[in-house]
Amino acid sequence: MRSWQELEVNKAFREEPTDKSEIGRLLDIAARKMSDAHADIISCETTYELLYDAAYSLCNVVLRANGWRVQFESHHEAVFSAFHHLTDGQFRILAIQLDDSRVKRNILHYLGTPDIVSDYEARELRENVLELKSIVLSWLKENHPDLCPDT
Repeated sequence: MRSWQELEVNKAFREEPTDKSEIGRLLDIAARKMSDAHADIISCETTYELLYDAAYSLCNVVLRANGWRVQFESHHEAVFSAFHHLTDGQFRILAIQLDDSRVKRNILHYLGTPDIVSDYEARELRENVLELKSIVLSWLKENHPDLCPDT
């Protein structure tokens, strides 16, 4: 995980305002990925990738709500690092677990390594993503209530 200073030096983000609609779309993407990951007919690798995508979208909510957009070549790493820093390090362990899932997902996605993800790891990521969703929604209500989707 990168430090905030390293992300700034590398110009990982640019300032760009967001709106309620964009935040809603990111939350919808995460919800669809999480729902799709519950299908019984998909492999644990596919489940893992869907849950990873949901985590990425949820962490991106925090980044975008703060008025930043990632523009770094290692954008997934930057988004997970930003989640850690923009929530004042409150969720350090979860952020580290999500970054670890990024590394595993990259091996799975880019190297096509079979059997790299176990059922246990997919279940563990599901638990992390459910926790992350709760954290992000609470954080959004507390810090940017104007960006919360209508319920």
